[in-house]
Amino acid sequence: MEITRTTVTRNAQHTTPAGIFSIDYSTTDERLDHIGIDVFRPAQEGGEESFVGTVNYDGQFISCRFQMEEDLSHLFETAVGFIAEIIESTGHNPEETSDNKTQR
Repeated sequence: MEITRTTVTRNAQHTTPAGIFSIDYSTTDERLDHIGIDVFRPAQEGGEESFVGTVNYDGQFISCRFQMEEDLSHLFETAVGFIAEIIESTGHNPEETSDNKTQR
């Protein structure tokens, strides 16, 4: 058997007073492939966490989808900060990823 690709997925969770960030990112052949962050509001007394939205990074573009509510900018800013940390830790250069990922 010949291994043709190696994909590694990492999962993390970070909690702040404003939100819970469930982070997944994958590398293929040691190159950053994708980052996905699901954002939740912490549970209120006796309740459950509530899903707020997602932030995704595909190697070049960041996209997000949030339910409309107040105070989203802080959650988005925090998620983008995690994306920046992961990009730095993997040595990824977004300018090198522009091949075939441009919108048509």
